[in-house]
Amino acid sequence: MGIENYYWIIDRAVVDPLLALSWPEFHRRYRWKGRGSQWATAAEFLAEFALDPETDDLELVHRILATRTLRWTMLLCSDMQYFFMLEVIDQVPEAKRRCPTFTPRCLEESALLISSMIPRRSAAADGDDSRTNGPNQVLAKYNHVC
Repeated sequence: MGIENYYWIIDRAVVDPLLALSWPEFHRRYRWKGRGSQWATAAEFLAEFALDPETDDLELVHRILATRTLRWTMLLCSDMQYFFMLEVIDQVPEAKRRCPTFTPRCLEESALLISSMIPRRSAAADGDDSRTNGPNQVLAKYNHVC
């Protein structure tokens, strides 16, 4: 047994507008889909997982879902903000596509992925296009590494 690492590429241009939505607007646009999630509804997700501490107060949960934004709710989730965001992104297919996860096969792949995300001013000048491509294109270019 070893430690498995994965990277989650978060595109703030995708995530920030989602978090700015009120819960009613989020539900109008995307609907909470139970498939792929262990929670069938947003209310269940909040009551059983996201709110800190967990609550049986369904009136509180429904008040949050009726009046608050996703960002406000996420900030209430003290230790679970990362997982809250992951669950929200999983509910929106376009966000999930634009915020992929990646499990490297070796340490070198991790280094390539991380280095591909660091902008360099001179990348175009020296012919290195690895800073302008996404992580999948960079890893494909160096597929022979592992």
